[in-house]
Amino acid sequence: MKNSLLIAALCIALSTGCTNADYRAMRDTAERVENGMTISQVSSLLGSPPTHQTEEVIQWRRANAQSYNASKAGSIEFKIRDGKVYGIPSGGIFGQNARQERAQEIKREQLEFARARQSELAQEAAEKRTSQLARNEQARIDAAKLEEDTARQIVLERAAKEKSTFVCKDKVTCTKAFALAQIYTTQNSDMKIQVATDTIIQTYNPSEETSIGISVTKTPQSGSTEVLSIAANCKNEGGYAFLCSAKRTRVYEGFRPFIQSNLLK
Repeated sequence: MKNSLLIAALCIALSTGCTNADYRAMRDTAERVENGMTISQVSSLLGSPPTHQTEEVIQWRRANAQSYNASKAGSIEFKIRDGKVYGIPSGGIFGQNARQERAQEIKREQLEFARARQSELAQEAAEKRTSQLARNEQARIDAAKLEEDTARQIVLERAAKEKSTFVCKDKVTCTKAFALAQIYTTQNSDMKIQVATDTIIQTYNPSEETSIGISVTKTPQSGSTEVLSIAANCKNEGGYAFLCSAKRTRVYEGFRPFIQSNLLK
C-alpha cells in the first residue's frame, strides 16, 4: 500500500497523471465511492489525492487518458458541491447509467456548441449585411455629392473659360502675347507642344488619366486687333469629371493674368 501511494504521489508531482497500474487499482476502487463522501474520504479510499481539482470536479487522470467519458478508458471524475461528492448514478461512475448520462451530456454540449456557433455565424452575417448596407448608403451619398460638386465645378469652368480670352490691339503686342501663350502652354500642360505656328499652338492629346492638353488660337479681327483663345482638354476615361474640370478651370483662370502681367515687363 505504501509503495502504491508513493508511486501515485510521484506521478502527481511530475504532473503526468497516474500510471496504468496505479490507475487500474484506483478505477476498481472508484466504484465504491458514494454520494455525500468528502474529498478526503474519496482520496483515502482511492489511496491518493486528486491529480486535478476545481470547484466543481475532482479527477484522477491516467497519463494517457486526460478526460472523463464514463468508461474505464477515461479518467476518474466526481462532481463536488460544498466539498462533497454528488451526482453518482446507480451502478457507479463507470456503470451503464453513467455512460448513458455522459453520452446525453456530450450530445447536449455538442448541441449547445452548434447552436452557439450558429448564432455567432448569424450575428456575423447580420453585421456584415449591416456594414455592407452602410457602405452602400455612404457610397450613394458620396456619388450624389460628387455629382453635385461636379455640376457646380463645370459652371465655374465655363465662367473661367469665358473670361480667359485675351484681346490685343496692335501687331507688336499681339506677337508678344502669342509668344507668352506658348510659354504658358509649356508650363501648364502635361503634354509637349505638337504644333506651333503663327496662329495656333497645340499640344499632343493627353495620354494618361487626368492629364491636361492645351491649344491656343490667335484669330484676326478688324484692323490690327487679334483674339487669343485657349482651350484645355483632359483625359477622363476613368470617370474623373470633377478633377478634370477643376484642372481645366485653373488653366483658364491663369491664362489672361499671365499674359497681362508679363506684357508689362
